[in-house]
Amino acid sequence: ARAGAHRSPRKSAFVGRKVTRARVGTLLRDHAALRATKSGTVTAALSLPQDAPPQAATAQGLAEYLFERVASSLGDLTVRDHADAILGSMGGAWASRGITGEIKSFTDARSKLSWITKAEHVAAAEYKATLLFFVAPLTDVPHLKCIVGANPAGMFVELDTIPRSDLVASAPYFAQYFSDEREQWYRMALNEVELEAVVVDSSGGMFQKLVSSPLCLSAVYDGSSERGVDTVARICEAHIGFWLNWMQAAEELNRNKRGMMFARDAALHRMIFEAEKLLALGMLNGDDFAAIYAAALVGPGDTPYTGQHS
Repeated sequence: ARAGAHRSPRKSAFVGRKVTRARVGTLLRDHAALRATKSGTVTAALSLPQDAPPQAATAQGLAEYLFERVASSLGDLTVRDHADAILGSMGGAWASRGITGEIKSFTDARSKLSWITKAEHVAAAEYKATLLFFVAPLTDVPHLKCIVGANPAGMFVELDTIPRSDLVASAPYFAQYFSDEREQWYRMALNEVELEAVVVDSSGGMFQKLVSSPLCLSAVYDGSSERGVDTVARICEAHIGFWLNWMQAAEELNRNKRGMMFARDAALHRMIFEAEKLLALGMLNGDDFAAIYAAALVGPGDTPYTGQHS
């Protein structure tokens, strides 16, 4: 096959096996045990205070399961101390304005990904887990973003595959990663009966809009019922299922395209940093710590890919 071409990925069904609130903990334990025996990179979840939102533990369990699902599919991950160095703390721990959190960083030993972030924070009114998987310039697969959390309104998600090419000018790229099947997942997620509200969050400013795809799902669901938890879990599982299939099917870009992708990724990374900084400013009521938090969250930029792995 020619460089930059793609094999057809397997189909990803939206409605898969049931992942109920009761099963989230079991799935988490199974995947944690698997990862612990493979590479020992499993990290303890953030301790939740007694005044955390009612659905915080459920949201945390689902986030842990989703991270381990992706991590076990990728292979061995290497723990990095980037967040520790930026935050000046052990284990990526931080605290500001009554909010406590942890940011943990990883890289992929096979060089398929340039950076991986697993972050959590909790306050009296909110728990939020952010999972970011930045793809190396080796392929053109979109970056993966998966946010799961809980607040008094219910369980919320922000799920996106961040495009790394122009969706207007590149029809093949649009067809590959934003196909009818992907749009069907988006519409089905919005049509779920447990849906409470669609969130239009512009606190990340124009940068957040520029780095989001047309099918970015930002919504709040009822997390108090088994059906609501199952809905959120199935939507999240289908989301990462698309991305894992893309990663498996994608072939290497040629050297020229790899260089162009690196330049685009560097610019995209800077925009993602600016968006996260604005979001953090809102979360922390203007605290100067927001820039430090954003830098720890998105990882180092301008890191070139030099490997030749297939």
